[in-house]
Amino acid sequence: MELALVTLQRRDDLVSLLWSADTGDALLVEQKKTGKRLKIEIGPDLREILSRCRDRVACQYILHRLPEKGRPKDMQAVRRMHTFQILPEQLTRAFAKAFAQSGLSVGKDRTRPTFHEIRSLGIAEYRKAGWSEQEVQALAGHADVEMTRHYMEGHEAPWQPVKSGLSTRRKGY
Repeated sequence: MELALVTLQRRDDLVSLLWSADTGDALLVEQKKTGKRLKIEIGPDLREILSRCRDRVACQYILHRLPEKGRPKDMQAVRRMHTFQILPEQLTRAFAKAFAQSGLSVGKDRTRPTFHEIRSLGIAEYRKAGWSEQEVQALAGHADVEMTRHYMEGHEAPWQPVKSGLSTRRKGY
């Protein structure tokens, strides 16, 4: 989830990231949806996140997991290229589980957040940190700034102006 928040990448692109994409000073991401090729600078925060992704499991994918039970090759998911690879829908389920375990709740009118909303939150956080719309657009890999603006909507609840006018002087309160 932190990797998604910091890099602003889509779920499908995150689960496709290979360790070979880490050049030491940059993370190379080729976005499936747009075809954009991003060279994301690896600063201290991103380096820390990547180091937590490293473990003793020999897997070429940055995001990976040990399977709960072994399955014969002919029963494994067709899209899975490696036994330890995480599929996009597994990332979605893991996020839903983490949200449920967090104890956080949503209001009556709201649905539970989706994994994709991490991207939206990250975009809003980068803007709050002073990044320009164009800088955020480039990191997210959006084709135009309008899409970036769409993702920024809704993170700052607007203040609704209301009047007050009850006089307490006349009633002797």
